[in-house]
Amino acid sequence: ATRMRAARITAGSVLRMPQPQEIEEIFDLLQQCGMARFPQTPALCGQLLGVLLAKIGQLGLREDAVDPRALETYRRFRSLLVRERLRIGSVAEAAGACGISVAYACRLFRRFDTTTPYQFLVRSRMHLAADLLAGRETAGNRMLVKEVAAHLGYDDPYQFSRAFKRVFGRSPARFQRETAPA
Repeated sequence: ATRMRAARITAGSVLRMPQPQEIEEIFDLLQQCGMARFPQTPALCGQLLGVLLAKIGQLGLREDAVDPRALETYRRFRSLLVRERLRIGSVAEAAGACGISVAYACRLFRRFDTTTPYQFLVRSRMHLAADLLAGRETAGNRMLVKEVAAHLGYDDPYQFSRAFKRVFGRSPARFQRETAPA
């Protein structure tokens, strides 16, 4: 009950989730863990429930406090950033493609997200880079760091490496070594 109050979940209340996929992933993991028959299952499920409720508290917006048009614009803009992450060169270009101003895009992210549009775009690109380095996007064929940098539009592999390290805390070469099949 205390955790639910902290997450602003009360009887009859409705919360909107700007990023429901995060909630769904945690909930799916909670269900998988709950079906396991191990001595640690209750403790793990309790921890995952705490994470789920904390995430709902962080991201959940009261139904009456959400402008549905603004939320839909945010989702459309965020989806564009992911879908066109290789083609889009800047937040201004993405905002223009979505028919909104950069200032409005930033306000939407401040309202519905925990990061800026620029940080989200860079993080999205770096997640694609990680998939390419690990061979998850290329049927197991791992690309070289300089190939991934070029694929993402970086003229300088060193600049790409710095951006990758800011997101993942290690260089792309080290990441690739650590994800190599045993």
